[in-house]
Amino acid sequence: ENFWQYRRHNAEDGADRVDWRRSAREEHLFVRETELETARTFLFWADPSPGFHWSSADSVPHKADRALLLCMALAGALSRSGERCGALGGGRGPVSGARSPSRVGEDIRNFRTDAPVPKPPRDTAAVVIASDFYSPLADWRTWLMPVAAKCRDGVLLQVCDPIEEAYPFNGRVR
Repeated sequence: ENFWQYRRHNAEDGADRVDWRRSAREEHLFVRETELETARTFLFWADPSPGFHWSSADSVPHKADRALLLCMALAGALSRSGERCGALGGGRGPVSGARSPSRVGEDIRNFRTDAPVPKPPRDTAAVVIASDFYSPLADWRTWLMPVAAKCRDGVLLQVCDPIEEAYPFNGRVR
C-alpha cells in the first residue's frame, strides 16, 4: 500500500485510523488514505502457425522470432514495474520478477503448430497477441470474442516481414 492523501476524520472512522502525527499539527483529526497496489496479470501469445515461422531472406529473422523478442522485452519491462507475466495457454501460471521474461519466452517457444488456440484465461488479465493476422477474419473473430469478453484489456501486435509491407507480388496465390 502506498500513501495517497490525507482526509478529515469522519464519525465512521475508528480511532485506529487517525494519523496522530499529522493531526497533532492541526485542529482537526486526519486519516491517512492509502492506495492498494495490486499486480496486474499480462498473458502473451504468439502465433505458432507455419506461416508465422517464415522470413523473406536468410538475413531477415523469422516473424515468430521477432514476436518472441517483443513479447519477452515487454514482459521484462512489465515485471520490473511489479506486474505478473505469463503465456496464454502456456501451462504454467504467471510470475513476476526477473524470471518472468525467460518463462514467457520458454512457453511461447513450446507452442505447437497443431495445438488448438488457447481458451480464455480463468482470471482477469490483459492479453498481448502477436501474429501476422493473415488467417481469415472469421477465424480470428471466433477465437478473440471469448478472450475479449474475459480480458478487458489487450493488444493485437501485428508482426510482418519487410517484404510483406510493400507486397510486391501479383498473380494467383496458392
